[in-house]
Order: sequence, then C-alpha cells, then structure tokens
Amino acid sequence: MTYHVTLLTFDQCYTSGVTSLLDVFHVANRLWQRKHPDAGPIFDWQVVSPDGNPVSTTSRLLLPVDGKLADVVHTDMLIVPGTDFENTRHYLGLVESIRRSCEADLQRLRSAGVAITACCGGPFVLAACNLLKDETVTIAWWLGDLFKQTFPHLSLDVDQVFIDENGIMTSGAAAYVDMGLRIVEKQVDRFLMLECARLLLVDANRATQTPYLYLQQQVRHNDEMVLEAQQYFRSNIGRDFSLEEVAERLNVSQRTLIRHFKQALGQRPIEYLQDLRVETAKRLLETSGFSLERIIDEVGYKDVSSFRRLFKQRTQLTPRQYRQRFAG
Repeated sequence: MTYHVTLLTFDQCYTSGVTSLLDVFHVANRLWQRKHPDAGPIFDWQVVSPDGNPVSTTSRLLLPVDGKLADVVHTDMLIVPGTDFENTRHYLGLVESIRRSCEADLQRLRSAGVAITACCGGPFVLAACNLLKDETVTIAWWLGDLFKQTFPHLSLDVDQVFIDENGIMTSGAAAYVDMGLRIVEKQVDRFLMLECARLLLVDANRATQTPYLYLQQQVRHNDEMVLEAQQYFRSNIGRDFSLEEVAERLNVSQRTLIRHFKQALGQRPIEYLQDLRVETAKRLLETSGFSLERIIDEVGYKDVSSFRRLFKQRTQLTPRQYRQRFAG
C-alpha cells in the first residue's frame, strides 16, 4: 500500500526541509522497486502552500507546489519544515503569519487522524496552532530556550533528535534526512531504512543532539551580577576557585548569587561552570592536539575520571569519541 505524504511549504522555509525528505522517499521507492519489480511505489507525495502559490525559501529558491493546504483531504502524513531565524522578533512574526494561514486546516487534518511531523523549528508552528497537548516534543537545539519561554506549558526535550508520541513526530536541528529515514523505518522496515542510509551516507543511529550543542546558557539577560560572574568564570576557568570567592568579589552572599543565576539562566552557578568547562574542552578537542590530561588541566579539573564522567553526561560521548567525530 502506498503511503501518501503532504509537505507544507511557506515563504522562508528551509529548502532542504522539503527537498531532503523527497530525496529520501525517492531513494526508498527505487530500492524497493528493484527488489519488487511488479510493486508500485511505497511513497507518493504532494507539496502544498497556504495559498497554492509557489514559495520563496530561505535560499531564495522559488519552489513550485501542487496545490493549497485547504484542498488536502486524504493524506497519511503532513510534514511541517523549519523556518529561517534572523532574530527573535522576526522568527515569532513568521510563526504567527503561518499560524494565521494554516491553523484551521492543520486542526482539521489532525482531527481526521492525519499523522503530523515537524522538523527543526517546525514544532513552533504546531505549538502556535494548538496541536500539542500532552506530547513531549524536540526542536532544533538553538531554539530550545525560546520555545520554553514562548510555550512554558508544553513539554520539551531538546536533547533528543526524534520524539514520536500520539501521532506527532518531531525532530531537532536540520535533521531532515534523518527524519525521512525514520519515516521509512516506521512505514516499511528497518532493513530498507538502513539500505537508504548506506546509499545516502547517513548515520542512521544518531539519536541525540547533545554532542552538537553549544553552551545552552548563552541566554540573553540583563542581570549585571550574573554577567560579571560569567566573565569571572571565563577568565579563571583554568584554576580552582570557590563560589564563596566569586560571591565575595561581587560583594554579595552566595545565596543571592545562586538566586540571580537561577532567575537569569535557570541553573545554579556550579552547573553553569560545569557547562562552561565542558564547552571549552569540546573546542580544544576539536581544534588542538593537546592530550586529554592537558585539556582537563586547561579547564580547571584535576581528576581525569571525574571529568570523563561529566563530559559523557553532558555530550553522550567520551572525550575520545568526541574528538574522533568532530576534530578538524
């Protein structure tokens, strides 16, 4: 049985959010029909826009479409791609524009039992259109803080590459090919998915965004005390110092400093410092030939085994695995 997919497009969506998925479905059809010459395609698809007109993507490609969203009646899955991010105001304005033009039809299709998939920043659209209730979703990691601020009542797990709950599948980062492979596995089988992955040179087992995250606490805030403490941490990362020392330097109590960190960054100072040290170690593993022992010393740790545990907890990789994957 052919599985029908509808891809929603809109101005300033990512080109690859549409084309990469179509390439995966095309490859899956070819591989399947080589083994089953008399079989029809596994996937067919249509590309739609809110008004049925071509859309201009982030790369200024004018993308033709097959029709408009309101005309979609029978489909098995609807896929929402990510949108361009220039700044917070611009991004939320894009999401609101999409909501106004698509909410009614997305609600209609969801009520009819259509599976909904959102890639990269697409979960913003789902949330804005009130399609999310008890589902936990993931999103491109750099949008995680903004999503939590905008939709604090929804459940988000930004560490995961994929989450599939209650007929809503979401993916993080620009994981369009990965999402296509996940759809192939779900609708056909893992064997065909692995064949597609090998042909496309894709790691089919990538399950977490964690190794790719930059320091999450690059959150914009106006707390002068926290900003000064962050600068002190960065300037003294290679040496051992206590929270008491930092609080005394800022002429505040430790309790006050902890409270300000929680309000500005959502974490305690020690957690921020650990993240900062792991982030610095990641950069050194990527760009230097330093031994692990030297890197650990550079970021202010003395116990190698303790730092290994912290690093793996934060990245899901050992330092050696991280260097093998990301070193230039």
